[in-house]
Amino acid sequence: MPEGKLFAEVYELLVRYAVAIDRRDLDGVRSCFAPDAHATYAGNEVEGGRQAIVDFLAEQLTASAASTHAVHNVQFTETGTGDLAVESTITATHIVPNDNGALIRTRGLRYSDTVVRAATGLLIKQRVHRPLWSTETKGEAWL
Repeated sequence: MPEGKLFAEVYELLVRYAVAIDRRDLDGVRSCFAPDAHATYAGNEVEGGRQAIVDFLAEQLTASAASTHAVHNVQFTETGTGDLAVESTITATHIVPNDNGALIRTRGLRYSDTVVRAATGLLIKQRVHRPLWSTETKGEAWL
């Protein structure tokens, strides 16, 4: 497969995940992971397959009213086993309403993923989510 087409598939998977997270579309999140996937989010290991990952993320998403995830700097290498080692950075902004308007929390993240090909397309088999930096500011939310 030409590298440009493969890059487009990888990027589409990462963006599909980001959009599903931001829409709180748990079925969409589930569709991004392999059935036997496992993940580590900020040091918290999540085992038990994709449903365990979806359940973990659903709980995490209750901390904010809305979010926007932007995918950047996507690189990948083919491992020789058919898997892809994918590195990407994410800017994630979360809106947390409070009595004074909203707290706007923006974080820089790195995802290190193992991506596999399934009949339905590319899926995340392993994810390591690492926070790199964080900032908070007062703001307004038009939710």
